[in-house]
Amino acid sequence: MDYFRYIDKSTDNFILMGYEGTICCIDKYYIDPENGKLFIVLLKRAIDDMKNKGCRIFVQHVTKYDWDNFLKSNDSWEKINDSDGIVNISCPIDDAVKSVVAGFGLF
Repeated sequence: MDYFRYIDKSTDNFILMGYEGTICCIDKYYIDPENGKLFIVLLKRAIDDMKNKGCRIFVQHVTKYDWDNFLKSNDSWEKINDSDGIVNISCPIDDAVKSVVAGFGLF
């Protein structure tokens, strides 16, 4: 897996994206509490870059609690599998920004 780091130099926001073939995911991130809107801009830039690299599917690992209580109702997410309290979910790359932002409660 290749990794790409996206940094907003005016804030502490950053995203580390993992990418392999047509699949990408957020490996690590930080949302500056004072600059959530700028995180969304950074996320859009990162997702657009992943699209340009050929990514078509966005995958994320979430807790079973988060899946059951926050994400399951979002029609964009599809449950891939779950094990030991972790749920692997995916969505089309074109829905990733909207879905991630909604999951973080920033939207």
